[in-house]
Amino acid sequence: MRLSPDGGWTWRALDVAHFPILQELRLQALRTLHSLCTDCKANVRTFQSEGLVEGVAAELLRTRDVDPVLPNEFTVELVAIMWTVLGTSPAAIARFLRAEGLDALLDHLEGGNAGQQPLILSLTADLLHQSPQAHEYWAEWRSHVSQRSAVQLLLALWRELEGDRGLRKGGVITNEQRPLEGAGKRALWIPKHEVRAGR
Repeated sequence: MRLSPDGGWTWRALDVAHFPILQELRLQALRTLHSLCTDCKANVRTFQSEGLVEGVAAELLRTRDVDPVLPNEFTVELVAIMWTVLGTSPAAIARFLRAEGLDALLDHLEGGNAGQQPLILSLTADLLHQSPQAHEYWAEWRSHVSQRSAVQLLLALWRELEGDRGLRKGGVITNEQRPLEGAGKRALWIPKHEVRAGR
């Protein structure tokens, strides 16, 4: 982000992959922006009007190919600030959608770290709830990787979660008394992504 000659803020993506200190500075700058926008409507309006909604959407697109084995703090903060800033502003939501923000969220949902999925799903659900226009983007989205639709992606995530938690075996619920408890064997509940991340 930098100050433009007219006094406004513009977002400029830098290639900081080779400079860990710059990555940390960008993360801290984003956290500061998020903090400034939390519970301050004036700052949220400034954020919405200065092109930062589009900037964050661009960063979400840029970070969708980050290694998914470990959670990416920068991506989590991008999603969190959008959840704070978009709120119920139809104009800001429309700009986020036009900047391919929902596409980026769905790409992260499919290829990103599974630990980020609840936050991404929550923001996506809010966008779909608040904006009829988001439904069009949702229906048109296709995965760059598998060509699945958004609905097919969610069903695949659901099936994977059921398998990780031992909720079904051969299409039959494993625990009829307490279905969400699964087989009741804790070892089966550890999702594959958590094993890979060493938790």
